[in-house]
Amino acid sequence: MNLSRSPFGGRNFENFGEDPFLTGTMATSYIKGVQSQGVDACMKHYLANDMETRRFNMDEQIDEQILRELYLQPFQIAPKADQWTAMTAYPKINGEHADTSKFLVTDILREDWGFNGIIMNDWGGLNETVKSIRVGINLEMPSPPISCLALLEAVRSGAVSEKDDVDPAVKYLLRTLARSGLLSGLPNGVSTQEKTDAEVNRRIHEAEEPMGKEEFRATARQVATSGIVLLKNNSGLVPLEPTTIPRLAIIGLNANSPTTGGTGNAIVNPYYATTPYDSICEAANHYIRT
Repeated sequence: MNLSRSPFGGRNFENFGEDPFLTGTMATSYIKGVQSQGVDACMKHYLANDMETRRFNMDEQIDEQILRELYLQPFQIAPKADQWTAMTAYPKINGEHADTSKFLVTDILREDWGFNGIIMNDWGGLNETVKSIRVGINLEMPSPPISCLALLEAVRSGAVSEKDDVDPAVKYLLRTLARSGLLSGLPNGVSTQEKTDAEVNRRIHEAEEPMGKEEFRATARQVATSGIVLLKNNSGLVPLEPTTIPRLAIIGLNANSPTTGGTGNAIVNPYYATTPYDSICEAANHYIRT
């Protein structure tokens, strides 16, 4: 749900674009669809996780008007979907990491917008045990954990209140487990006490319909081609007419080795992929010398 405002954003391929309203609107529908199946859809990364270089500790100076009109807007729209979880980002915003920011987590996300789900940090992105749980971080994601013993010591010393800080975090965790059916067994009568994990996974996979159908591929291709915008077409160069082209050069490594998507958490292996070279050859319907 971050904005693709710079080509240097390492996770731009996962975003919905550079428009905050469009991003928030599309994310809301996405969240509703996923959570309707009993699966959590975590809105992230809150906030301004738009650059790759030094993203763990860079300090982004953003005035409040721009913060609200651009960077916060997608996250302000999405709570209409009643999402279960949110994840804070790595960078500092105006001198403070998001996971320790009372302004971002407590004042805006919890109080202004009424968000009532789990707020977690990104992997390895918890920066201070006491401050993070006091502003409202309920779940520390791993690699490496820093809060386990530190939180226990903070409770014992009185720096963290069990009633005001720890109990609310546990409440949000239990509520999310209940929402996903994990406190009372899986849907359709599959109980974790009655079935092994292997059996549960088998039934889930059997219930899933294969998605690599020809009609789905045709729809995806139509959507992709319909979204292409031609900015300039000097002398009516395109579309190319194969019968009038004696020779066509296809230049570049990606002609035969296309990049079909990004990597990391959002990697998706397509059911099939075509290369520019093969597709042009097919369209030309005759031999093209390379």
